[in-house]
Amino acid sequence: MSAAAAPVREFDFTTRDFERAQALIHAHAGICLSEAKQEMVYSRLARRLRETGETSFSRYLDRVESGDPAEWEAFANALTTNLTSFFREAHHFPIFAEHMTTRPRGTNLAVWCSASSTGEEPYSIAMTMRS
Repeated sequence: MSAAAAPVREFDFTTRDFERAQALIHAHAGICLSEAKQEMVYSRLARRLRETGETSFSRYLDRVESGDPAEWEAFANALTTNLTSFFREAHHFPIFAEHMTTRPRGTNLAVWCSASSTGEEPYSIAMTMRS
């Protein structure tokens, strides 16, 4: 038996199911899920199947597509990582701090922070820029 044997799953989860979930979250929230996220999508949406009483991914995704706002919110929350912290992805900050030392003082710099539910990430960027 191969070391890469398919996992035993509670629910059938086809490539088509993954592609549908991938397309829905992209259309709804602009989130691009790579093929490498297939197991994550299965595990997170399997929880939704249990909670909603659905027995197949196809039926669950039909439910999401039907436009129920509460289920859209649950679907999006299931597929997003809701984590915020100071100096998240810490290995980036020394590189950023070094970059800041090469910029002439007084020059403008635009910094974009894509993930910030409560503000720790942009504050971490600002602290790095000030140091």
